[in-house]
Amino acid sequence: MRSIALTATILTALCAPARADPMIGSPEDGLAYAREVCSTCHIVEPSQRRVMLIESLSFAQIAADAGTTEMGLRAFFITPHVVMPDFIFTPKQKDDLIAYILSLKDTQDVDRP
Repeated sequence: MRSIALTATILTALCAPARADPMIGSPEDGLAYAREVCSTCHIVEPSQRRVMLIESLSFAQIAADAGTTEMGLRAFFITPHVVMPDFIFTPKQKDDLIAYILSLKDTQDVDRP
């Protein structure tokens, strides 16, 4: 039953109309939120050199992946993950995080710490 609900949620996200505005949210607000919530496990900006809990992909590495798109990030945020907590984001927080991650697409520094 859960897989049916998850599939329906993902299909809803994938079939949502595309935004006409290329700027999804505020990259600056996304960075501020990422510093607060995500930086324990992810390197969220180039000036951050290590994480406190686990070693995971940096936001720059996530952005550098050719498959990282707005739609893909939206699907990622609604899919449960074994090692990542199930955060509940407001629509604005999600838009801002996506805008910030996508703003890193041209970042050259994608090496692991």
